[in-house]
Amino acid sequence: MSKVIKATRLVMSLPRTISYLNNTLGRDLEQDSGEGKECGLDAVDAREILAETEAMVSSLLKEAGAKAEEIINNAREQASKIVEEGRAELERLKQEAERAGYEEGFAAGQKALAGEREELLREVAAARAALDEERRNLIKEMEPKLLQLAIYIARQIVHAELKLYPGQIRNLIRATLDRALETGDVVLKVHPGDYEEVVAMLEEAGERKVQVEVDNSIQRGCVAETPYGMVDGTVDGQLKEVAHELLEVLPE
Repeated sequence: MSKVIKATRLVMSLPRTISYLNNTLGRDLEQDSGEGKECGLDAVDAREILAETEAMVSSLLKEAGAKAEEIINNAREQASKIVEEGRAELERLKQEAERAGYEEGFAAGQKALAGEREELLREVAAARAALDEERRNLIKEMEPKLLQLAIYIARQIVHAELKLYPGQIRNLIRATLDRALETGDVVLKVHPGDYEEVVAMLEEAGERKVQVEVDNSIQRGCVAETPYGMVDGTVDGQLKEVAHELLEVLPE
């Protein structure tokens, strides 16, 4: 049995515990979480990151909107063409019947018109069904991409806020400890940049059951090791778990 203690909510005040992610998104998040990038982030970099990610979202949504608009316009043009052809044929048949002056011809025209109308309705219905199917396929295709982008944006925003407001790290550490201390003594591994803040926080709280260690492989947040397993309180760890859960509930 895996020794992993899972948290139940994803907020800055409560960590999530992960096992692993066997999907592309997990690997992408790990590749993007290098130490140099987060550690060297300042306020200007944070704003630039947010601006770039907003541009990515706008471009992706515009692309989806343009594709949907193209499909709708094509369907409308096809329906309009069918209607115009039906009207032209009706007018032709009426004129022929009137010129001939025969009731039989007029009746034949009416019958032909009814057939044209039914064919027109069938073609319009088929065009509408094709448009609905294309719309559903487009949404299905875009959902995983939008989810990946949303997780990436969330990660950048959280890291930027932690850089701009370092005191927020205390909430993340405290939530992790509240969960981990239920099982006994804890070894708390933190990023070198968070070490002093965490030690000061524990001294203020008079917490003596926690041993703090520096771990260069850990980004913002912490990892708590207990006698019964591990509680992952890192930002990346929580976002990976959320991404994993969301991908599982997306329709096939």
